[in-house]
Amino acid sequence: MTLGEKLRKMRLEKGMTLQNVAEKTGYSKALISRIENDSVSPSISSLIKIAGAVAISLHQLFTAVEGGHVSVIKKSGRKSSTLSGGKIKVEYLSQGPPGSKMESVIKTFEAGAASEDKRAAHIGEEWLYVLKGKLEALVEEEAYDLNEGDCMYVKMATPHKWRNAAKGRTTTLVVSTPPSS
Repeated sequence: MTLGEKLRKMRLEKGMTLQNVAEKTGYSKALISRIENDSVSPSISSLIKIAGAVAISLHQLFTAVEGGHVSVIKKSGRKSSTLSGGKIKVEYLSQGPPGSKMESVIKTFEAGAASEDKRAAHIGEEWLYVLKGKLEALVEEEAYDLNEGDCMYVKMATPHKWRNAAKGRTTTLVVSTPPSS
């Protein structure tokens, strides 16, 4: 199933029309239809906006699964996306049915890359493990330096931001609940 087909299916499952999504996003019905028909490739920021209007996460959109209690994702079959202008690569490690309670990803930060400029605050919990490199965690007004092998737990309602503090790439394993973007 293509990304557009998944988006249309999830929109229809929510009982939403193209007009509903257009009103919530500010995009035209024609553009949303072209995205659903895979004739236009949307940016990640557009997908975030559309997914938000449909009340689904990017994780749900990229890893939609038909039922089942077990999900196996081979390394060669991982879905991925980029954030911060392509400076952060996100590889989705978990794939569960809609309503899954957790998400696991590998985030690779290029040198100097940081999560959103505006510190994120979400509902849920997040656990991060530094696989390689060095990460600076800004939690509220405090900075924490995390090196390879270090980990951190954060209540997602606490404003936080991640920044690569290494000269090269930094790779992290992140597990969060509920699934986010």
